[in-house]
Amino acid sequence: MPRATHDADYGHAHRRLRGKWRRVVARGEAVCVRCGLLIGPGAPWDLDHTDDRTGYLGPAHRACNRAAGARQGNQARRGAAGPGQLELPHRPGAAVRDEHGHLSRAWGQW
Repeated sequence: MPRATHDADYGHAHRRLRGKWRRVVARGEAVCVRCGLLIGPGAPWDLDHTDDRTGYLGPAHRACNRAAGARQGNQARRGAAGPGQLELPHRPGAAVRDEHGHLSRAWGQW
């Protein structure tokens, strides 16, 4: 992550709030904001952002938080072309996805 983004996202306020949650997590009393399960003492965890990154949701299992971020990033990349659309021209016989996400072979005109 570029340094400027890292500093803005994880500055003093972030560290202070994470410190407050750290004690709750260490006691085994924190609930993951993503899956709703307890975060065990010593388990890796993140202080999760709202999806628009304007605030914090609270503690989350590291895997839950990062999976949510990956899903959001993947959806944003897929959304750039739109459902059923190709980002690049395809060649005959190439596998493409239709509007339902099913793979198909494009044998027609191109």
